Amino acid sequence: MKLEKTVSDVLLKYIKKSRITINVKEFSYRLKTHPKYPSFISVVNTLQYFDIDFSIYKTNIEDIDNNVTHFFTMLKNEQNQMLPSLIEIKNKKLKANSVNISKEKLNYSWTEIILILNEKKQRKVNQLLTIGILFTFLSFTFIYFKVNIFDFAYFILIILGLILSIFAVRFTLKFNDVLAKKICNISTNGDCDSVINNKKWKLFEIINFADLSFVFFISQIFTFLLAFIFKHKDFFISFNFTLLILSIPFIITSIYYQKFIENKWCTLCLGIIITLTLEAFTIIIIKKNNSIYNFRLLLTYISVFLIMFFLWKSFKKLLVENATLLNSKIKTNRFLNNYQVFKAILKTGKKINYTLDYLSFPKSKPKLTFTLVTDPFCEYCRELHYQLLSILKEIDDVNYHINVVFNINVNEETKEDKLLYLTMTKLQQTKGNQFFFNELHEWYNHENVELWLKNNCDERMIDKSTETILLKQQKWCSDNQINYTPALFINRYEFPFIYEIEHLNYFIDDFIDD
Repeated sequence: MKLEKTVSDVLLKYIKKSRITINVKEFSYRLKTHPKYPSFISVVNTLQYFDIDFSIYKTNIEDIDNNVTHFFTMLKNEQNQMLPSLIEIKNKKLKANSVNISKEKLNYSWTEIILILNEKKQRKVNQLLTIGILFTFLSFTFIYFKVNIFDFAYFILIILGLILSIFAVRFTLKFNDVLAKKICNISTNGDCDSVINNKKWKLFEIINFADLSFVFFISQIFTFLLAFIFKHKDFFISFNFTLLILSIPFIITSIYYQKFIENKWCTLCLGIIITLTLEAFTIIIIKKNNSIYNFRLLLTYISVFLIMFFLWKSFKKLLVENATLLNSKIKTNRFLNNYQVFKAILKTGKKINYTLDYLSFPKSKPKLTFTLVTDPFCEYCRELHYQLLSILKEIDDVNYHINVVFNINVNEETKEDKLLYLTMTKLQQTKGNQFFFNELHEWYNHENVELWLKNNCDERMIDKSTETILLKQQKWCSDNQINYTPALFINRYEFPFIYEIEHLNYFIDDFIDD
């Protein structure tokens, strides 16, 4: 029983089945760079980050609700390795990653924890609309140019060949394509990846069957359209028949390589070969007796093929470089997102003192103390406030405390702005930092001084001590060499500049447990 899949593959398949729309690349990147990937916690954190609704249960197989048809879990194999699995239940039959599995085997591998996505019942209107428009356009085109049934069949074969060659190319680029893998696994001795990417013959290091196929079929589409628009169909047929004859050595080489060198079959490659053969038979049916050649058209067609070839080589190089860069970035971020690495980097940064009497600390001694140096009129401070507030909502109040410090020279402010700062500071003084930090949310929602003063200002409550607090905060910032806003400190250490504030999501639980 072959269940081995990556967590990313399995989860994305489940998300697709649940009709949940996400940015696949961003989701995969976020998941793979999680410091605890591929654990269950990495799945949960990533789903939470993308605001995907889900439920987690600890249960036995027998107790799963009859209405549940799909769920994600981790199964344990004979070597005690955890295998990410999408379990499907249909008519009391079980499948794990699309492979039939008995209830006894599932029980043997069971780990009790399951995750269920709350499916979104949404129609794929955009996809249906796109297909409808494309179908209408092709129908109109074929009717306008009087394309007969054999020409239409030939065009369908070109499209089929292009689709198969795209799947083959994706193997060369190491893309995880579920559908392509399914096609390749039709044969028990099938291994497309091994055949397509093997370099036992030096010839395949220069150009491989997948690249040749892709360039051939994409060029055929362009020349097919040119032929019917400019009415030189007979030349198109003669030219393509010649190319199909010339492709015979490549076909024989591919079959020989699969059979005798690799000893494995590439279903995609065989599909492309069959498509080329059917193209040849179709041309034999529709081809007139006389071959038609035109030197100007010959140069045009050859130019199309050469342009497509060099464009594809250049574009593929960019795709390979991008994939390499992405893999490198994933590995780097997974390193940076490790808690011990973050903690070590954090403790090498600036360390503040807590001599400011205004900074308050609860008696419960929480695991996390945040000190936020901010300014109500600072745009970046607003962004940081929203991000930090979102993170703190997920933490139990007893586990953290926050101090807010203003880094402003109150004597240089206008009368109205000075009153705003004094009102905010008084609110801190009377209600505490925790309350005030949450109230700042109201300010950032409108940033209207007049409205804030109307709702919060009572000038009778403001005295000289309030202004003194603001001056002490400014001096404290100066003493700690904090001459900018915003600045965030965690347990006295400045949050590292190489991290984004959202990375804190990865470390909160570790901070609390540390």
